[in-house]
Amino acid sequence: MPRGLKQFLYGLLYVALAALLGILAWRTFFFAPATCTDNIQNQGEAGVDCGGPCTPCEIKALAPLQVFTPYTLSLSTGQAIALFAVANPNSTYHAARFAYHVDVFDRGGTRIEAFDGTDSLFAGERKYIIESRITARRSNIGRIEISLSNPQWESVAQFSAPTLSLSGVMTEMLPRGSIRVAGSVANTGGIAASNVHVLAVAFDKYGGRIFAAQNVLTSLVGFENASFTIPFPTDTVFQNIDTARTQVFVSGQ
Repeated sequence: MPRGLKQFLYGLLYVALAALLGILAWRTFFFAPATCTDNIQNQGEAGVDCGGPCTPCEIKALAPLQVFTPYTLSLSTGQAIALFAVANPNSTYHAARFAYHVDVFDRGGTRIEAFDGTDSLFAGERKYIIESRITARRSNIGRIEISLSNPQWESVAQFSAPTLSLSGVMTEMLPRGSIRVAGSVANTGGIAASNVHVLAVAFDKYGGRIFAAQNVLTSLVGFENASFTIPFPTDTVFQNIDTARTQVFVSGQ
């Protein structure tokens, strides 16, 4: 092989190797592979960062679950609970399961306790959750923060929500100064309900929340009725209570 041709071929080989090394370096340090969060419609996506290998576009378009400002309520002993409302503003998808996180801060802004839990919300549902694992005294609590995450969405076409209703609800004052809320809950449809929570919130005559308590029924089959009683702790401070203001809520799974 002529010397000039050999040098030419070696030159081409060096150029090819240099180009290959350059491409490898670019892919390693500068090239960003397609992802489901790159704000680009690629990798077979039906929309920007949805469809294909990513979250279905219909689910990505859903409104996030809502959590509302928690109320910190306490007994006369200072033991505290957090009462907070959550809501699913979507009418076409249930949140079959979601996680919630509770942070408790002292008056100086330091986090002193944290709790995790799970719950569910039917399409369009709003309900209250009681967090009773708090050990800090009410006087030491500065604020409580709630966050929601990881909803598992299921279409209303996959399953329907049970229809629950309350009747005959009464708030009764007890001899030791506490109260008891009683009534009936009915499953007015043919879909069985499990883990049925009946939650009552007591108010004073000024409209302020005093305390909250709940009773959990294991299940209600279709068209079943059941009685419930919700006793409030005897050391709840029921000063200026207005039994007519008591609010009762029912939810199930």
